[in-house]
Amino acid sequence: MIYSQRDPRWVSHELGGCSSTIGEEGCYVAAQAQVATDFGEPIDPDQLNTELRDRGIFVAGCLLPDNAITRIFPDIQLEAVYDFSARPADLRSLSAGADEQVVIEVDFDHNPRDGIQTHFMKVAWWTPPGLEIVDPWFGSRDNFAMHYGTDPVTTIQKVIRYRKPGFNPAPPPPPAPDYGGIQAGPKGCNVRVQPSSQAAHAPGYPGLLPAGAPLWLTGNVTGEAFAGNPLWWRTYHGFFIWAGATTRTRL
Repeated sequence: MIYSQRDPRWVSHELGGCSSTIGEEGCYVAAQAQVATDFGEPIDPDQLNTELRDRGIFVAGCLLPDNAITRIFPDIQLEAVYDFSARPADLRSLSAGADEQVVIEVDFDHNPRDGIQTHFMKVAWWTPPGLEIVDPWFGSRDNFAMHYGTDPVTTIQKVIRYRKPGFNPAPPPPPAPDYGGIQAGPKGCNVRVQPSSQAAHAPGYPGLLPAGAPLWLTGNVTGEAFAGNPLWWRTYHGFFIWAGATTRTRL
């Protein structure tokens, strides 16, 4: 189960006690709900939002302390918080044992020069140099570089580690392969989406993926002929990209 703050069931619900909604600014609620659920304490972002509000845990209307989830589920411990807002992130802090989970706060547009637009997400796995995250904005498990640039040392602002002693997780799904570093071709490329209702979540929407953009793929799809093109690639999200619009180059 991967939670999205923009899930239609709660996207418009008020976040905490302020005028913002879960869809607009509920990334930390969604990330903490993801942590609890993945620790075997199933709770969706809307349910957690209600619990946090009813117990008076929100700060200044709709801000969350890092220990919010531990106050709902006492068997989940806040083990460590690493602040990298004024120094390069030490990626070793992303390491997690079997009974630990890590949430990171990032600069959403990965450009600290224009200020920090904070966004929270759970780390799915980290094995240098690969980093995958469970992103509540897109509601998907992605390679970090897909949306947040190739410099996590600069982009990551804070690392929050949680632990549930004795927890024995199910084996994680395998990471998304990159198939040798597929990139959008010189003219960029369009993304075909099925169903069309998911178009707003497609990489590059509403325009082209820019030339050179990394495409994290899971394999090709035959029988998807369209306009004379017999082969499409399936991205990690399930979107289709015309094979002729890609370039097999090392990233």
